[in-house]
Amino acid sequence: MSLSLAAAVSAALLQAMAGGANAAEAAHAPVRVEYATIDATALRKATKNATLVRDDAGYVQRYLDSQARIGRLVNEEKVQIATVPNPLHRGTDMTVAWDGARVPANISLGQVTGETGGKLGVGITFDDVKDAPGTPDEGSGGTGYDSAVQTKNMTKINNNCATVWFKPKYPTRDNADNQLVTCYEKFNQPKTQHWVYNRWALWTPAEGHTALGHDVKTTDFTIRSRPWKGTESRVINLNKWAPTSPSTQCKDGATMTLGGSYAGVEGSITIPFSGACKTNELRIDATTKMIGIDFSGSQKGQMRLDVAGDFDSAQKYDPNNVTTKPDFADYSWMELTYCEEGDLGICLESQHKLTNKDAGW
Repeated sequence: MSLSLAAAVSAALLQAMAGGANAAEAAHAPVRVEYATIDATALRKATKNATLVRDDAGYVQRYLDSQARIGRLVNEEKVQIATVPNPLHRGTDMTVAWDGARVPANISLGQVTGETGGKLGVGITFDDVKDAPGTPDEGSGGTGYDSAVQTKNMTKINNNCATVWFKPKYPTRDNADNQLVTCYEKFNQPKTQHWVYNRWALWTPAEGHTALGHDVKTTDFTIRSRPWKGTESRVINLNKWAPTSPSTQCKDGATMTLGGSYAGVEGSITIPFSGACKTNELRIDATTKMIGIDFSGSQKGQMRLDVAGDFDSAQKYDPNNVTTKPDFADYSWMELTYCEEGDLGICLESQHKLTNKDAGW
């Protein structure tokens, strides 16, 4: 074969290989990228007291049971539940259950759908009910996992949880839901401007199940908290936070203490942490008084995040003056990838990064 002919054959082979690769990539390219929002008005219209819900698919009892397992004994009369259509997954709903002086303010959704898999992102914001009385939560009891295990001269003003359920876009074992549990505790050192805000969340993606099987992995999980928009002036300092160094402080059985001295009296809380947060990254902004922590990687199964902050309010806390109580907003974002395990590792949908849209909380 002449040199020119060999070159021509090689060029043709390379072109054919490139064409085949492009065709394979096109066949597995994301078919659609979509975003949607469920706003506060839609959530408010859908909200009912748990005692008035007749057909809730067992979500109220699941909420009560889950809270009991983490040490919170909640009366059904205090539970609110909202079920709204999922605009990105036609024919399915999203259900939110909560109790206490906190309401869901926004749900943001994103998804990538393709032939061999996809990505799903869900963000949810919870806001304190504006100017709600700062009284200790009557429905709480016990310490619960991830809540403060020891306090010193600090009073718990509120501690509430919420759970979000939504159906995956892939077949699951026992028709399971994806589930997020998000909780907080708000402490004040009596007659001072000293506050500690403790936040944690537990994310449980539904296990995939088909003849081929689905590989389901969380690729982004973050929680953040900061003063709600319009009430920022109530908080003047973010003094410290925990953890400060996840890579060295996060160990199974570890605890961290947050606090300070006010008028000669020390006030603090001690919080448990585990080795699960060792590779997490902090999301701290002293300017906006935001605390947060983030997982970015690829992990199967249940995940948990924990973060806490020590704050100064503008005024000493007066239970009879609601403007002396800081109002915090909590934001959570979860992103997961699901791919057919029989797809020989080709799942280009997983390479698309969804935009984390937090609705300007």
